[in-house]
Amino acid sequence: MDFAEKVALDPTRITEADAETLRHYGLSDLDVFQVVLAVCLRRFFSGVVSAVGTVPDQEYEKLAPEIRTAIDAFGRPRSA
Repeated sequence: MDFAEKVALDPTRITEADAETLRHYGLSDLDVFQVVLAVCLRRFFSGVVSAVGTVPDQEYEKLAPEIRTAIDAFGRPRSA
């Protein structure tokens, strides 16, 4: 999660040592690249959703609190 957070918050800070840490846990270079892609795509999607003012639907409200927290992690705060 530290790697994903670093990619999301400031991808220019990613170093070879960061990738090496993931390799230590068994990830391949392709796996590391896919993590980067997933994080960046999530950030892109969150930006689009925030920019157009999308409001969560009823299905979102049914999700467990920890899942909603994970989904909201990089978005702007929702109004109640």
